[in-house]
Amino acid sequence: MLPSAARMVIGQYIPLDSPIHRLNPFLKLILTFCLMAGLFVFTSAEAYLLFLAFWVVAFKLAWLDFGFFLKATRPLLFLIMFTVVLHVFFTPGTPLVKYGIFSITEEGIRNACHFSTRLILLVNFTSLLTLSTSAIELTFAIERLLKPLSRFGFPSQDFAMMLTIALRFIPVLFNELDKILKAQTCRAVQFRSGSMAKRIRNYMAILVPLFINAFTRALELAQAMDVRCYQAGQERGQFRKYPFAFRDGMAMAVLLGLLVTQIHLRSIPSLIPAL
Repeated sequence: MLPSAARMVIGQYIPLDSPIHRLNPFLKLILTFCLMAGLFVFTSAEAYLLFLAFWVVAFKLAWLDFGFFLKATRPLLFLIMFTVVLHVFFTPGTPLVKYGIFSITEEGIRNACHFSTRLILLVNFTSLLTLSTSAIELTFAIERLLKPLSRFGFPSQDFAMMLTIALRFIPVLFNELDKILKAQTCRAVQFRSGSMAKRIRNYMAILVPLFINAFTRALELAQAMDVRCYQAGQERGQFRKYPFAFRDGMAMAVLLGLLVTQIHLRSIPSLIPAL
């Protein structure tokens, strides 16, 4: 079953007035990058539990429905299951169960838990950023992050705009995919039965209109930007200002406390078997 727009969370924005929504967008981007980097640096079971607790608190402060984050991981279930199977059955180590040429090892189970947990947390932290940050705010954050590169001729503003548009087009394309899939299903087109050649032809009935709609939307967006006198390479001002407030300082202090706690956890013996 192809993922529908209702199950695609990455790229969507939910307009609310929560404490997470009101944070400075540049700070939110930096905090997200720090959390994602921390998932690769701190890899103990206690560290992942601490990251999970931090995410739960941030999710509560964002006033978002927990179902959004379940939907965010649903399109990745195949990748997660593939990762688990790959590590469980093909990681050498101490065998726990052996059947023929396949064996389940203790190290394989640990690696499966490690990589699947990291992947889920990475997706959920990214989804929290996109769900609580509008396209304009995200463009401002990426542009400010890449601004030092503009001294070397890098088009930071254009790259930020391009990256934001690409990110926001993800739910739009999945919405178009969902509409086309339902329309073809109503016409009795089968995607799970018949020969392989027939199913490939049926999927072509989805891909062709999907690409046509995508190019049409891209053309409409280009015309709208042209009408608004958008020109690549031109320096543009900011209609909205995003000053740092007290809540931003509190968010930085919380992240600093999280990192200090993670460093402290690395210096004491683990109470939970290491992942």
